[in-house]
Amino acid sequence: MGICIENKRNKIRSKEDEINNPNAGSVPVENIRISSECICKIVINIEKETSENNKGTILATGFFIDIYPSFKCLITNYHVISQEMVDSNTVIEIINDKGEKERLKLNKDERYIKCLDGLIDITVIQIKNTDRINKKFKSLEPDLNYQRGYQQYKNEDIFILQHPLGQPLKSASGKVKDIDDDGNDFLFYHNIDTEGGSSGSPVILTSNSKVIGVHTGGSEDNDVQENSGTFLGYIFPKIEKDIKSGLIKNIKVIPNISNIKDNDNNKSNYITAEINIDNKNINKDILIINSYEESRRIINVSNLDESLKNEKEIMECEIKINNKKINFSYAQKFNKVGRYTIYYKFKNKLVNCNHMFSDCSLLSIINLTKLDTENIIDISYMFADCTSLINADLSYCNIKNVKEMQGIFYGCTSLKNISLKKIQTQKVENLSWAFYGCSSLIDLDLSDFETGNIVNMSSMFAECSSLVNINLKNFRVENAKNMYSMFGSCSSIRNLDLSYFSPQNVINMNLMFFNCNLLSNLNMENLITKNNSDIDGIFYGCYSLKKENLICSDKNVIEQMSQKK
Repeated sequence: MGICIENKRNKIRSKEDEINNPNAGSVPVENIRISSECICKIVINIEKETSENNKGTILATGFFIDIYPSFKCLITNYHVISQEMVDSNTVIEIINDKGEKERLKLNKDERYIKCLDGLIDITVIQIKNTDRINKKFKSLEPDLNYQRGYQQYKNEDIFILQHPLGQPLKSASGKVKDIDDDGNDFLFYHNIDTEGGSSGSPVILTSNSKVIGVHTGGSEDNDVQENSGTFLGYIFPKIEKDIKSGLIKNIKVIPNISNIKDNDNNKSNYITAEINIDNKNINKDILIINSYEESRRIINVSNLDESLKNEKEIMECEIKINNKKINFSYAQKFNKVGRYTIYYKFKNKLVNCNHMFSDCSLLSIINLTKLDTENIIDISYMFADCTSLINADLSYCNIKNVKEMQGIFYGCTSLKNISLKKIQTQKVENLSWAFYGCSSLIDLDLSDFETGNIVNMSSMFAECSSLVNINLKNFRVENAKNMYSMFGSCSSIRNLDLSYFSPQNVINMNLMFFNCNLLSNLNMENLITKNNSDIDGIFYGCYSLKKENLICSDKNVIEQMSQKK
């Protein structure tokens, strides 16, 4: 019985080497916040030897992804599923993590199959709504920042999910170590310790749990620094070309994030978003944007559902009255249930994004990667009360001139993931109410925040009732004056490390940990308050916090431990 080779480019490590390396892929899957239903084992019995595979059984990994809405695909390597297999109508077995099996016939006349061999080493297989496996497997989300260039991923933390040699699902982590500099910038190298049978595994960003590539090969000499992968973004234009040429059935090109074209001068300055309309919202005015400055923009509302292909409205409005800033809101009526994409094109560089999408309660997805942000100074309450917003990604946004950021995600009760990797906040002075009421948020990583100029942090995380893990490493608060109720009613936090906090000018810390009733370990070893600092009720409602689990040398703060009611 044969096993799948990792890649033609690199000789696979022997089966014995893999078995003798028990630590490979040992990171517990339960620590990864991705459904195992997105990943599958692939088993193929080869009865006749092919140019890619010997006779025997292939064991590999694959994953499901929505390249476009309603276009679900199974992705693995070309050396796992080659063109010869497609031409011979090979039948493959797809197995989920529960051991349930489904068979899938590779018939290019019935489904779209793209085989990209050589260095690319990827095979894409269309999954139709009628396929039984469609009900058993969910889809991963691709990272669309690839449009800004692959070099941004160098040194990024990544992980893969793999079924090594047909074993139960495992995960392993590492970094993107290098990008190919020989003209093949779609090829990258990583140091994740993989195992045989992990070919076709998704390479996922740790920061936002989105797929950036496909694992394609192990190293000849067991050097994990030379494990290779192909960036997923490289195949998107090829698939889009096939869509336009009619090779893919029952799918149409929609103005989504991945295929909107920049204007003639190649200076991108737009935002894309999605909105969901149900029966409750038919023919109602749905707020989709606010403006607080003069601006000339195009708003293009179109559909994501095939059944809505005739629904389209383009509106261009010039907002300019005596060169003064004005308030302007635009609402759209939708007369059919469905998912719509909204394309906001800005003719000038924005300065003020205050309340831009506040109260846009049906906005579910938004992408800012193509917005020109270098002149923006105010993003306060930008997404306030966007109660349907689930994911927000501000990674790599150039907001180095922003001073006002208060309430940016105020009241975003459905928000589960916020990516703020490498965000530039060195000029921000106000973060009050920034995450107030984000009651679905469980994890929050603010370790890249530059906070040296921040003065106001009041109620910054208040009412984040599901928040369990928060990374405030590198937080500098020497200029902060107001921390009133900063963690108020963070009722799920048990451990809080504020050892990086060294406030020198703080005046108000009143009710700072109000009603953090599960908080049992708190490190504030560098906290020193002044005589005029208001710390009344700082631990009010912290019933689980004991004096022996509080690391703090400030006598005034320690005295407050007796005043929890």
